[in-house]
Amino acid sequence: MHILKGACHCGNIKLEFNTPNSPQALWLRKCSCSFCHKQGNINVADPEGFLIIKIENKENTFYYQMGHKTSDRLFCGACGVYIGGLMTHEGKSLCVLNANTLDPDNNLSTPTKINVSAQTPEERISGRMRRWMPFEID
Repeated sequence: MHILKGACHCGNIKLEFNTPNSPQALWLRKCSCSFCHKQGNINVADPEGFLIIKIENKENTFYYQMGHKTSDRLFCGACGVYIGGLMTHEGKSLCVLNANTLDPDNNLSTPTKINVSAQTPEERISGRMRRWMPFEID
């Protein structure tokens, strides 16, 4: 098991991404939707993995919903760093992580450009159910 660690800039939100796959084998996605483009996000998830999100001060977090409102975007309210997208569907809590929050020495692969702007809400949820990973907030 590989454990990739990360955090927001101020350290209020700490991350532990557990994956059976090597960091180089993970599919990094550079989404070109307007939100990800403006944020400079590179997203990563491993359906075989698991993300632990540890929040020191939950009052210093905020969530944002955009477009179809099919997921919540988690931010640190203290430093403003975007952590990732969170979704609960059919009893499963799944997420995608902003790979830029991971420590720089993780040796991740080069991201692939994607565009989900034309997808319906149902198509987005279906894709997330296949590609996003389980998580817990501690």
